[in-house]
Amino acid sequence: LEFRRVLFRSRRYSSGLMLTWTDGWRLAVPATFALIGPAVAPSLQTLFPFHAGLCGFFFLMAFLATVSSRPASRLADAGLRLTQAALLGLIVLFWWYAIDQERLPTPDRDLYSLHFSPLYDGLVVTFLSFGMVILATDHARRELEERNRQLAELTEQLAVAARTDPLTGLLNRRAFETMLADRANTLYSGSVAVMDVNFLKTLNDRYGHKTGDAAIQLVARALRSHFRITDPIFRLGGDVFPASAGAKAGLEGLAKSLAIQLAPKGITVNTVVPGYIEKEKGTQSSLTPEGWQIGRAHV
Repeated sequence: LEFRRVLFRSRRYSSGLMLTWTDGWRLAVPATFALIGPAVAPSLQTLFPFHAGLCGFFFLMAFLATVSSRPASRLADAGLRLTQAALLGLIVLFWWYAIDQERLPTPDRDLYSLHFSPLYDGLVVTFLSFGMVILATDHARRELEERNRQLAELTEQLAVAARTDPLTGLLNRRAFETMLADRANTLYSGSVAVMDVNFLKTLNDRYGHKTGDAAIQLVARALRSHFRITDPIFRLGGDVFPASAGAKAGLEGLAKSLAIQLAPKGITVNTVVPGYIEKEKGTQSSLTPEGWQIGRAHV
């Protein structure tokens, strides 16, 4: 299994494709030759040219598989060029070994060309290994960057979900409290309002919670159509909808707008507009959770 995993990763590094069992069947013929050849060949000198030529053919296939590769970075490009150069060197060496053994005139020169082959092979294989290490390192770096990007997206999605009401898509109580904390020591001005759906409990008891949820969603949709996209709208739970506008004009006609959109659907909403707030740094603001509860009590 470990050998199969190494083969899979090697092909993935070079071309992005994984090895399949079909590739294994293609290797069946040379594998059979490697197993049976030593048993049937009369001598090593007879077998070696075929063996060396077959190895050179495999290196040629590996080189051709990398020709169409387009590295995504300069580091990967350097590693690929080094790997290709090493593969070409192995092709030349092994085919030279095969041809040299075929033209040997006397038995006393048996395998003479192999006297220095460890030096040649070791040098070329070192370059090949270095190139594959560069490719593997670049591949690991790109995988890590992709995982980090996915993790960042997931973190952002979780952050959005943590401050969003799942029923309406409006900001929730956590986002409301975060806004109050952020504005505790900053300068700001704006208008605030609290909306409360009438008879929501009666609606839930008589027609079921699905009908009540649909009514809450209709109210949220109506609020979105009235306020600007930059004006925060919250649902604190139940039927309470605080909203903040950057200017007093943002709340003008709010009650009438909601009545026009919701009255035909049998939904009525009470609206409380405490007023326009101007806060200076270091002063106490009426924009607090307790203030919203007092506003609701006057509905």
